[in-house]
Amino acid sequence: MNDAAVWVPVPAMFYWGWLVPLIFGTIFGWRYHRDKVRLGNGIWFSLFFYSFLTMLAITILGSNIHWLIIISGTLLDFDS
Repeated sequence: MNDAAVWVPVPAMFYWGWLVPLIFGTIFGWRYHRDKVRLGNGIWFSLFFYSFLTMLAITILGSNIHWLIIISGTLLDFDS
């Protein structure tokens, strides 16, 4: 298989996007530590979780590690 057939080039500036889940995770941790039973904690966690998964997918696709891309694609079922 040709390396260029699988690799998706990701611009380097996209990796600054890791700051978004880091910020959301920090806010969630601080808010959860203050008061564990607030509904807003679920919203902050959801923002953290989905932004983390998005950045993880971008990083995996940009890494050009074929076995990792295949396993991730199979587990996340991108084709459905």
